[in-house]
Amino acid sequence: MAKAKDEVLQLTASGGYLAITTDTGMIEDYLRSSDAKPKPLLEAPGLAQATQEVGGSASGMFGYQNDAENMRAMYEVLKTNADALTQALGLLSGPAQVKPEGGGNPLKAWVDFSLLPPFEKVAKYFHFTVYAGRTTAEGMSLKVFTPTPPQMNQ
Repeated sequence: MAKAKDEVLQLTASGGYLAITTDTGMIEDYLRSSDAKPKPLLEAPGLAQATQEVGGSASGMFGYQNDAENMRAMYEVLKTNADALTQALGLLSGPAQVKPEGGGNPLKAWVDFSLLPPFEKVAKYFHFTVYAGRTTAEGMSLKVFTPTPPQMNQ
């Protein structure tokens, strides 16, 4: 049985941002790029309006997720390593082990990620997501909002 590769979580802070990844090269690129002043996140087009859709950023919990960049990274991982999703989902181990007849990666029987088009062809479908949460005497609430990507309006 092959032993899973240990991944080390890399963290660094620079320019008022915290970067967290398991990709050492990504951290190095991030630190090298700190020479140029980054554009403040608050200036991102549509962010102020999206923030209001979830009730503002002063609720106690507020988050921003760059779906376009997250999906770009996931897309490239899946195209180059189709086993990554299976490994992440734990489909090859544990009591609920799923294996097709003849063994192998169960996902490969359903999906061939290598056939995906270049990410640039689908990038227009991804933008960003914001979320805000709060607690009251009645309980907890979480509001999530993903605006329509601007490229979809063209």
